[in-house]
Amino acid sequence: MEALFGLVILILIAVPVLVIWLAFSHHALRREVEKLGGEINRLKSSGTVTATPATPPSPWQAAKTAPSPTETKTTTPAQKPNATSADAPPPLPAAATAATTKTAEAAPKSFVFDTATIARFTKWISENWFIAVAAVSLAMAGIFLVQYGIENGILSPRNRVLSALAFGAGLIGFGEWIRRRASDDEGTAAFLPSTFAGAGIVTLFSAILAAQQLYGLIGKETAFIGLVGLAGLSVVLGWLYGPFLTVIGLTGAVAAPFIVSDGTSENITWLFYYFALISAIGLSVDAMKRSAWVSTLGLILPYSGAALIWMQSGSEHFLAFAALVAVCAVCIPSVQLRPAFGGAMSFQLLYQPTLSAWPEFPTRLAAAGLCSLAAVAVLVSMSSAIGFWGALLALSAALFALGYWLNRTAVLDDLAIPVAAALLAVIGLQGLFSLSVASGFTAHLNLDLGETTPRTVTGLIIFGIGISAMAGWRSLRDARHALYWAAGAAVFAPATAVLIALYWQPLIHLSPIQWAAHVIGIAVLMTVLAEQALRVSSTTSRLQPA
Repeated sequence: MEALFGLVILILIAVPVLVIWLAFSHHALRREVEKLGGEINRLKSSGTVTATPATPPSPWQAAKTAPSPTETKTTTPAQKPNATSADAPPPLPAAATAATTKTAEAAPKSFVFDTATIARFTKWISENWFIAVAAVSLAMAGIFLVQYGIENGILSPRNRVLSALAFGAGLIGFGEWIRRRASDDEGTAAFLPSTFAGAGIVTLFSAILAAQQLYGLIGKETAFIGLVGLAGLSVVLGWLYGPFLTVIGLTGAVAAPFIVSDGTSENITWLFYYFALISAIGLSVDAMKRSAWVSTLGLILPYSGAALIWMQSGSEHFLAFAALVAVCAVCIPSVQLRPAFGGAMSFQLLYQPTLSAWPEFPTRLAAAGLCSLAAVAVLVSMSSAIGFWGALLALSAALFALGYWLNRTAVLDDLAIPVAAALLAVIGLQGLFSLSVASGFTAHLNLDLGETTPRTVTGLIIFGIGISAMAGWRSLRDARHALYWAAGAAVFAPATAVLIALYWQPLIHLSPIQWAAHVIGIAVLMTVLAEQALRVSSTTSRLQPA
């Protein structure tokens, strides 16, 4: 049994290492040959080396030394300046150069799902598929040490974890050794350090997850501290090695919890925060490298893993994950860009299809994070009372941030529409399907958050009034998109009252006079906002020149 185990480990580790090392040696040799060939051609063109051999050349030598069609046309040194000046295009005027530069700067910086990017990715996979396969094989070898070691006592769980940690550290060290030795390699060889280091990162993630989730050797706090430290190491290595290592690390780190799990873990809600950490890693690396597709994977892959965990557990922690990822998607791109958001608004092309400008990538990234938060909030709000109140809190915080914190360029203002729509959906669906909070209101039941009283409807009405007041105050303070914020202020509070009247049955616990008082409160707010808007409009018209 020991011999079989050793043979399997040897095959899983030695074969990928051998294939990668042979590729590395081959490309290093080809680089030297190309360098020597270029030097020979340079000497021939300068006349230092004669092209006529003393003896008849062999067919192989003739093929190597035969001049190309471009080399048969010789020019004297005196002719070169004239030919260059005659063939070269005239220099552009300063105004044209400035216009060209301005046009290039106005072009969108990053697009992920376009034909050129897909074509480059397809070409790279067709030429370097063995590099990707080798990276997966090395990562699976590390996970094999953790998950599928010998179950008959040959390796104890502690030794499996320690072996995986040593193996992962060795792969990272070997990748760093290759990077320092061959830092000027190009082509396929340039991905070798990322291959080894990325496989090492995946192995280390798997070892820590298995130590806590599979074998119970460490607590959740210790595991999370180790994962945070490993995340910092991954960010630093991603800055040094480039996006290929980051892709390997993101993919393996998201897949690791599902591979090393035995399916019997009772508490897996802490994995939501693990996936949020993985998303922060990808976004942090992209903040320095500016590879848009790395940030895209940094959102898609962790969201996929968190969604699978949520379908299994139905936990409200999915909302906390979405909120953390939204914060990262909004804040991390602004580390390198001032201002971070530019271009058109995210949904502006829907009602202005002839618009030539596109949202810049940080704008699209923030839109993805906030729209995903809105969708997750609606789903989680239907699960429990905690999910309902947490969804209202998270979405109102996002709406307040859009109105008063992310308003430097006002490019993100249209994202207030899906966030506000999600708030109304949370309130409406709760009453439509008689979920926990709404059923507790109608039946006056005791819920997780305490006794639900008739004051629940009053609190929701006050909440709607507060959102409308916030939007109205934004429309009065800032002239940019003031009409849209004013329209939102005029719609949100009345829409909240309509949804409660239709689906919450407020007259069960409230008399008609009491319910009318709630509606009158909304009318008072609308009157105050209209009066303030009229005063601001009159002041502005007086200040404008005739």
